[in-house]
Amino acid sequence: MSDAGSAWTEAGERVAALGASLKRHYDERSGTASGEGSPDLGEAARQVADAVRDAVDSLGAAAQDPAVQEDARRVGTSFAEALSVTFAEVSAGLHRMATDTRDEGASGHAGSEPPRRGDEEDPGLEPWGTP
Repeated sequence: MSDAGSAWTEAGERVAALGASLKRHYDERSGTASGEGSPDLGEAARQVADAVRDAVDSLGAAAQDPAVQEDARRVGTSFAEALSVTFAEVSAGLHRMATDTRDEGASGHAGSEPPRRGDEEDPGLEPWGTP
């Protein structure tokens, strides 16, 4: 992966592929929708309950499928790579900002301390800011 945008694009494609695999398993388990509706509310509730049961059963079956397991591993890897590239880019940006700020301070520009007056006593601060 060369940049965060392409890493996240690939991760999104992997999630879509996993979703397609899960949908295929669901469709195989439940058959295709007949499109026939029933005016009876009790029948509609039964159909919803059956659909939920079928979805849970198909997810259980999909979890056993080696192809779905591989898709899930790829999704995890893609997300890990996308996060890694993103954090590397953020880290590089923060490093550049810190270097730029340090360079500005060393050259006497913005961020430098005002000159000290001779009558002030140096508190003898350690590099980490404590006396």
